[in-house]
Amino acid sequence: MVGGRNDDQGHYTSWHFRHEERLMQSRDYPKMDAHKKEHKRFILQIQDIQRKFEQGDKSAPSKLNVLVKIWLSNHILHIDNQLAAFLLYDGQSV
Repeated sequence: MVGGRNDDQGHYTSWHFRHEERLMQSRDYPKMDAHKKEHKRFILQIQDIQRKFEQGDKSAPSKLNVLVKIWLSNHILHIDNQLAAFLLYDGQSV
């Protein structure tokens, strides 16, 4: 992670995304492709910030904090909640 942080967070995030994607596939989640694209985009954004940090960008840690806050408020509260509703209601429209 940026700023010399332990990479456990990155490993957990990758594991979580893989687990979530397998769950979506096993339940034929109709929005799976778009959801997976969001995961990929988030990982690419983190990798971009990491590269900038390695190139000396001192603002990279704060950029990472902003990215994570946006991710938490947008992806988890909206996109993941749609998935949760789908799983909870066994694929029925909600």
